[in-house]
Amino acid sequence: MRTVAERPLAEHQNSLRHIAVAPDGTIVCGFQWQGDPFDAPPLLSLYDASSGLRTVSLDDDLHRGLNAYIGSVCALGPNSFAASSPRGGRVIMFDASGRVTAHYRALDVCGLMPSSGGDLLASDGNGRVHAVTKTDLHAVAHHAAAFDNHMIDVSPNSPV
Repeated sequence: MRTVAERPLAEHQNSLRHIAVAPDGTIVCGFQWQGDPFDAPPLLSLYDASSGLRTVSLDDDLHRGLNAYIGSVCALGPNSFAASSPRGGRVIMFDASGRVTAHYRALDVCGLMPSSGGDLLASDGNGRVHAVTKTDLHAVAHHAAAFDNHMIDVSPNSPV
């Protein structure tokens, strides 16, 4: 049996769902596996011109806990990235080498956005906004609306 890191990314049933670009040009990709639920191809990859395409290393329990779906990815700076899995109720933080640095559980979490200081904001389908750091995930706001996949900064200083 091949491990997750040995599986090819470009299988025809592994659908690209979300991409984000870091300031240095590194691209992070999240996938949805639409094949046999007992199969387990990689769901996250990084690409840069010098290293090419490489997978993010997830242990088997974490990988299977994603329920074959990455809903959102974001770059947190030149060497740090995050991904969410609403089906698995997970937020994962990882570095540019593809090594997981932290992961947390949060029900129906999906939207991701960098926050000040290199940390992360995550939203969920129950109206919560969570602050995510390398050591903690906690709710910071609760709204009457349910949030979906994406978050963007619309503050006056936002680049958007």
